[in-house]
Amino acid sequence: MELLTIYEKPCRNFLESIGDCGKGAEYLGFSIQNGKVIHYIKRGDGLVKIYCSSCILSELLKNTALVKMPEIRDGFIVFTVVANNAVKKYVRRRRVKAVVKRWRNPRLTPRQRAALLFFSNGGLEAVAQGLGISKSAACKLVKRALKKVVEILS
Repeated sequence: MELLTIYEKPCRNFLESIGDCGKGAEYLGFSIQNGKVIHYIKRGDGLVKIYCSSCILSELLKNTALVKMPEIRDGFIVFTVVANNAVKKYVRRRRVKAVVKRWRNPRLTPRQRAALLFFSNGGLEAVAQGLGISKSAACKLVKRALKKVVEILS
């Protein structure tokens, strides 16, 4: 499955509504009423409702699922959605910055955990002897396990 992270510059209405507290503003959520998106922003002095008629979010939700709640990051509103062809085409037409990445949930299998334990104690030969496999198979198993560990940590 692919995820699409979209960085959109907020419209003038949005920027005027949050004012000078843009950096201290916290995005609380949104709702859709009569085809318009209402953003809820928490500022130091209270809650602000921002009505957006040209927000990309309403169009995205017609074609895909929202994975992560939108947030304000470095002057952009950041949306993360499930990528499909319709969404990619829409984003290209809107000419907004979008980053596609593959979603993976790497988990070490019990065999990979055992291989890493043997590897930490004695190297590839220890893995091969401990699991009863060839040295080349042990190398591949440890390599896959280490790739997953790196992916989990990053």
